Amino acid sequence: MKRIPAAESDLDTTGLVEEDEPGPRPSPRVVDQTQEEDEVEIELGPGLISAEKTPLFEGVRVVYLGSNPHKAPVLPGRIVMIQAGNRQIPQTRNNNHTSYDFTAYDEAGDKNPRRIGPDHPKAELRDRPFQWVQHADHIYRFARLPMEFRLLIAPESVYGVKEYIARRERLRKENRQFLRAATA
Repeated sequence: MKRIPAAESDLDTTGLVEEDEPGPRPSPRVVDQTQEEDEVEIELGPGLISAEKTPLFEGVRVVYLGSNPHKAPVLPGRIVMIQAGNRQIPQTRNNNHTSYDFTAYDEAGDKNPRRIGPDHPKAELRDRPFQWVQHADHIYRFARLPMEFRLLIAPESVYGVKEYIARRERLRKENRQFLRAATA
């Protein structure tokens, strides 16, 4: 069993995410998707994102800040429920896509019921449509568009989301450096 040590985040992601309320910051819940034949355990270190183990986060809302009344982005990957005995366990899949509906009004012309309340402390978020998001890759993609989307994260998931975003950013930076060196 090969272990890769995890490192502390060296990327400041404070502008990308907001906490709903302060509180403890446990690690993310990682869905166990290891193959029983190999029994390989991999700890994600800096710059390493395993496609087989995509974390799922609880209590993450993505608020749409843009002006498109028909916004419905489609992102690759999805969450499926797998039957394990008498329980259902969520797992991530890289096939298919997930659509997030941020439309302002439904087909009947009524306001979208998933909106941030009018009494939210941040004025720019009041009465904006939101969606619950668990898939870590989707959270990362929304975080990369801070002018269009804002993350509101429950206290128990803040630390894990920040760490995941930092790792993805380090990986992206390493890939750019490799590409420049390989094509120079």
